[in-house]
Amino acid sequence: MATTLSGPYTFDLGRTLQDISTLGAQFQSGETSSRDDLIEAARSLVTGIEPPREAILRMAISEPARNTALRVAVDIGLLDHLLEGGGSPRDSTELATLCRADPVLLNRLLKHLAAMQVIGETPEGLYYPNNLTRALTKPENNGGIIWGVEGIGPTLHQLPAYLTSIGYKNPDDDVKGPWQFAHKTDLMHWPWVAEHPRLHKAFNAYMSVHQTGGSFWADGSFYPVQERLIQGADPEGVLLVDVGGGKGHDLQQFIDHFPKFKGQLVLQDMPEVVADAENLDPRIRPIGHNFFEAQPVKVLHDWTDDRARQILSALTPAMRANYSKLLLSEHVVPEVKASWKVTGTDLAMMGNFASMERSRAQWQSLLSSAGLEITGIFNKEADSESIIEAMLTGGSKSSKV
Repeated sequence: MATTLSGPYTFDLGRTLQDISTLGAQFQSGETSSRDDLIEAARSLVTGIEPPREAILRMAISEPARNTALRVAVDIGLLDHLLEGGGSPRDSTELATLCRADPVLLNRLLKHLAAMQVIGETPEGLYYPNNLTRALTKPENNGGIIWGVEGIGPTLHQLPAYLTSIGYKNPDDDVKGPWQFAHKTDLMHWPWVAEHPRLHKAFNAYMSVHQTGGSFWADGSFYPVQERLIQGADPEGVLLVDVGGGKGHDLQQFIDHFPKFKGQLVLQDMPEVVADAENLDPRIRPIGHNFFEAQPVKVLHDWTDDRARQILSALTPAMRANYSKLLLSEHVVPEVKASWKVTGTDLAMMGNFASMERSRAQWQSLLSSAGLEITGIFNKEADSESIIEAMLTGGSKSSKV
């Protein structure tokens, strides 16, 4: 509904305003499914009426400056101080004292954060927390800001120079790729992150809840777990192995959704990651494992095709034909009208790993090279990750492919 073109690719102000009115009424009445279309319509309105000069100023200066100001705000505890005392409006001098920052400096930061609607400002020039401010005080959210500015930021900033240096080829070298170029290191992404504990902590905090607000893959309206995973499973065998499963968040959610499941749940990740997993349900068996090595349990956007193929080839010997299912929680990039959330992540994958978010055809090509075929693709929200179900070549396909 958010399409706002009339004629050959021209902006239609009247149609856009009508869309916003209609979608806004739907959202206000409780139809939350209209949210994304409403946001896109509002975005179309801004794009359509904003003068190019202002758009360029916003993109080139104001938005990067917002991220910088926000990064400083996290360091000095500004957002936390705004929440103190119930979030009552405060002046910049009082906040400067609380943050132990120069009043002139803090006033400049506050003004820009308010102008970019990260915080609120009263007509009297006092500052208060809005919903975004409150969210950004949580470690899992400000961890994303820290990681975005210091981890991903340099790779995106240096990506043009890197692409120039390789003659504008599609990056596929994760040893001498954009990450190494930007961070001036010989280390690959994950070893580099491990050597920077503060950034590692911020990244882990952010990733621990990066799907908050989205749908959990084992929700019955997303992936039919009972039908395609639990029914017919060996109750004495392994039901699910979460390869590269971090600290077990997905497996714990799986137990919450299916508390009466039969079988074993196995959490696999690098030994140092699994060692940090806390309060695991006793039904989850943690195993330190490098997924480039042979899969010990009889049972990927961070990696280039070659490395992803190595991972898949290490998994397939542990799979049983017409029984084992490989479930990949990954974006499937649509051929047209891809969401900015997906395309932005794709460029981040390019910068961090010389990898990519893949289309359905690209996923099928990669999986086929490891002797697998897609038997189902399941998705609940267009711009969220899908569940790609694959089996050894010859399995039964789902009608949802």
